Amino acid sequence: MINQAVIQTLVDFIGRQLATLMPHDKADWVAAMLAEANAIECPNEALGFTLGCLSTCIQERIREMEFQRKVIQSLMLIGLLGLGAIAAWSSIGVWRVHAPAGIVFVGLAVVYIASAMIAFFLGSRALAVTAGGMLGAAILLSAGLNANWASRAGLVNIQLFKALAIESIVIWGSIVAGSLYLLHLAKRDSRVVD
Repeated sequence: MINQAVIQTLVDFIGRQLATLMPHDKADWVAAMLAEANAIECPNEALGFTLGCLSTCIQERIREMEFQRKVIQSLMLIGLLGLGAIAAWSSIGVWRVHAPAGIVFVGLAVVYIASAMIAFFLGSRALAVTAGGMLGAAILLSAGLNANWASRAGLVNIQLFKALAIESIVIWGSIVAGSLYLLHLAKRDSRVVD
């Protein structure tokens, strides 16, 4: 069993760290948490309370830093650039086998990389609009490729194009959802500031 003096030292150490973690505008809250932790007589209970306070301070710091928004934005940018790189790399091999399909992959690479640049330079609203347009185009393309005329036309690699259309619906739908969520977070954060 841990010595009670060691637990109290740990409580005091964590308590001192709370003020550095918590946003400065919540200093009164930190003082109240520290006073309550010091008022608890049982060191084990004081440690449990202090760890709860530590968790609260970390959560508040994350909210202040817009951590969630930055992570989602970064993941979307990395994802779009990664998809662009994969499509560009794939286009080389596909082009050798079937040039029209290679052109599609080059187009995908350009669209993904351009969308990443739109997101980076113009923000979530512009990305939501762009991704919404691409989602609509992917849905129309999928519907067109699944229509009877596409099968009768004897298009080469129609199964590949159908798969790419479905993949595009999933990707662009996710990007639309992520962009709208980022806009929601920005709106929520602006209301909190007001």
